[in-house]
Amino acid sequence: MPLFLIEPTNDEYDRAMTLFAKVLDHAGDGAHTLTVATHALDGPATVKFSFTLRGQGDEETALALCTLISAAITGAHSTAVLLRTHTGPETSCVRGWHIVGGEPFPLTGGELLTAYCTDYKTGEIHHGPGPGTEYEDAPTLSL
Repeated sequence: MPLFLIEPTNDEYDRAMTLFAKVLDHAGDGAHTLTVATHALDGPATVKFSFTLRGQGDEETALALCTLISAAITGAHSTAVLLRTHTGPETSCVRGWHIVGGEPFPLTGGELLTAYCTDYKTGEIHHGPGPGTEYEDAPTLSL
């Protein structure tokens, strides 16, 4: 089923590529998973991009991810960008940004923990953080 997203301008797509590059720069060496989750006009859409070191991953997935980011930058879709860095065989660190009005706003570790552990339908905490997972404050990424 196709997704219905507000079509971004070339400038918005360029800004999405800039955000993608800044997140990759921030990620540094190691194994990572970058997730973009947005609310399209007809429902939610999520793309995950796994990479090692600096951006070595599936190019087709990276393009799909940038398309979702660029749609978020239009300001028409609520979007979260999450970076999980795998720090060991069973440990990871999560940082994230919420795109509001076309700008990425860093989330605190507490905001991420609440988002991961809250049932969005009831508002109740439904589980604790995953074992070995740390939620860290995300850095500011200016476009």
